[in-house]
Amino acid sequence: LQVTGGITRRYLVLCHGKLAEVGGQRDLDGPVRVDGSGPSVVAEDGQVALTHVSILAHLSDQPLSSTEQSPARSFTLCECSIATGRRHQIRTHLAHAGHHVICDGKYGVERFQEDLRFCPRNFLHRFHLSWPDEGGCVEARLPQDLCDALGSLHPVDERSGRAVQETLHGTHLLGDG
Repeated sequence: LQVTGGITRRYLVLCHGKLAEVGGQRDLDGPVRVDGSGPSVVAEDGQVALTHVSILAHLSDQPLSSTEQSPARSFTLCECSIATGRRHQIRTHLAHAGHHVICDGKYGVERFQEDLRFCPRNFLHRFHLSWPDEGGCVEARLPQDLCDALGSLHPVDERSGRAVQETLHGTHLLGDG
């Protein structure tokens, strides 16, 4: 397994659908092949790749009490960390699992225009970067445009609501882990 040189990278990601139960974890480990400048793909002849996913919250584009005629769309807020460093690894793994990153025009093109209605860009944010050899660490809160997109959605339960509020206020993830 090619590790990322001891560097720890942690990301906040909003993806389509219900990836796993809130509080649960899932490892995505399909080998990733990079095909020139096109999208990376999970393929047998790809390089070993491992993405750890922790489920923080489930959300909907409609309030639970909504009487809307159109079906609600579901989303998962998760924290991802990578044990390997393949190009677009998180985006590739989530797309392969059927849970495209929100506003991903390369790996989730079929939902891109719909996503643009509430999110201005790819919802994948590296919030933690550390390198233990020198004891360095950089952390960054979720940018305002992604906070606005997250805040426009509706948590589906109390636990998800707490996780969203902590994420929006920068208290949930920074300094944790």
